[in-house]
Amino acid sequence: MQSQNFDKEVTMDLLKDMKFFSECCQRGAMEASNQQTRSQCIQMMNDHLDHQWALYKLADQKGWYKEMKPSS
Repeated sequence: MQSQNFDKEVTMDLLKDMKFFSECCQRGAMEASNQQTRSQCIQMMNDHLDHQWALYKLADQKGWYKEMKPSS
């Protein structure tokens, strides 16, 4: 059970980090002053989004990801 809790904690931390890194790369792309830098930021953002999606699917499959319900 301890291993499962550790796996969940690591997965959720990585998921949070991938979201943060994606946002940073998006900001970098918007603020870039040349096309090469912009393209690199977009590529890194897409890579982070792919990792985020894989981590989300894993967490969801394991029942670790609880979606927020919109408040009425």
